[in-house]
Amino acid sequence: MLSNLVITTQRLVVILDDLGHENISHKFLTQLLKEQGEDGFIKTFPMNGQLDGINALQTFLTESKSSAKLSECKKWNVILPNLSDWLAYQKPCEIFCCLNKLRKSDNTKRTFLWIAKQNLLDEHGLFLIAACEYMADIVLNLQTDKELTILTRKPGGGITNNRYTYTKTKNEFMVQMKKPETTPKNVNAIENDSEKKEQIGTFKIELDEEEIVARNAMKMPYEKALEATESNIIYTPDAADDFDDEDPDEDLNI
Repeated sequence: MLSNLVITTQRLVVILDDLGHENISHKFLTQLLKEQGEDGFIKTFPMNGQLDGINALQTFLTESKSSAKLSECKKWNVILPNLSDWLAYQKPCEIFCCLNKLRKSDNTKRTFLWIAKQNLLDEHGLFLIAACEYMADIVLNLQTDKELTILTRKPGGGITNNRYTYTKTKNEFMVQMKKPETTPKNVNAIENDSEKKEQIGTFKIELDEEEIVARNAMKMPYEKALEATESNIIYTPDAADDFDDEDPDEDLNI
């Protein structure tokens, strides 16, 4: 089920909706939580345009935890307004501040934010989507009526991004991981790469007749040096030079 992949220990879940299903966003998220037994711990902020009570978020975050043990305190699954509605009442900086506070709040177990791209008319829409994706621990992207992707950021820093096919029934949302498709073009590319590797890795041991003639006609550098003309040293004697072999020390005035 899809809920097994989305309802995890990750704190902030962003749903990117390419299909424009904002009208069923609350029902969709409630169903996922219900499948995991979390339906008794859902806190929903005003939606469908009634966002004048959004300031209740600050009250929620500052609730007094009077219980002696933290385990006895309720931790909520918070379903936020759709981003396109939220932007009508809050500035982007305030929205990001709320998201950050919800991620760190001890009263919050998970936070869900739905973003329908085609309904996001803000001039900085692409930036807002990118920023929400950056903050999210899980990004569920409903791409078509049959395919979706789930990007998960793990606490240790690892990231997974898997593609799934899905089918909807009245009571379930079944998903199956999609296997990479092998197209004829990809197969031909792999075969061509293999042929290139084989060509690069082969060599010929025997020489044909033309290659033997060319090899014999080629002279090595040391052979060319032996064929060079004999060198002569030309010396012009000075006036003080003494070539008398009878007394080689005569010029020393001893």
